[in-house]
Amino acid sequence: MLRKRPWKISPHLIIFVLKEIMPTFVLGTGIFLFIMLMFQAIRLSEFLVVHQVGLVGLVKISAYLLLSFLPIAVPIAFLFAVLMGTSRIQSEGEVLALQASGISLKQIYLPYFLLATVVTGLCTYWALYTVPRGNRAFELIITKVSGEKVISQMRPGVFQEGFFGLVILAESITPLKNEM
Repeated sequence: MLRKRPWKISPHLIIFVLKEIMPTFVLGTGIFLFIMLMFQAIRLSEFLVVHQVGLVGLVKISAYLLLSFLPIAVPIAFLFAVLMGTSRIQSEGEVLALQASGISLKQIYLPYFLLATVVTGLCTYWALYTVPRGNRAFELIITKVSGEKVISQMRPGVFQEGFFGLVILAESITPLKNEM
């Protein structure tokens, strides 16, 4: 008669699952983030061409945008990785071999559940703490870039129209400090 193994987590099984899931998960996350960033390509090119933001500023803006995309891209990539990994091990008969050696389906899928818990915790942290900070930093950079453009187009002692229905007169402009 077959004896069932006690219900425990095998480190070999966790390593096996990690080897199956992690390459697909990392690649999927990168691809999904790249796709989401490409939807913002026109907006980013506008900062480069119109607002004349430097390459470092553009990288910062892109990084803050990527922070806001993480809570969306990571769960999608994790689902994709789990589906790809489990379909591969199922098609090659590895699940059947593990069951034949006395490992139950609960033990096989427990590492998946633990990884899903970790991904859920990370995405919750990102959504609650990291994304709002990134969005705030993104807005500060956009405000700074917009202010620099306005000041660079103004001339001292000349009335300027078109700023939200206001007429502005600057006595003097200090371009190094971006002050009027």
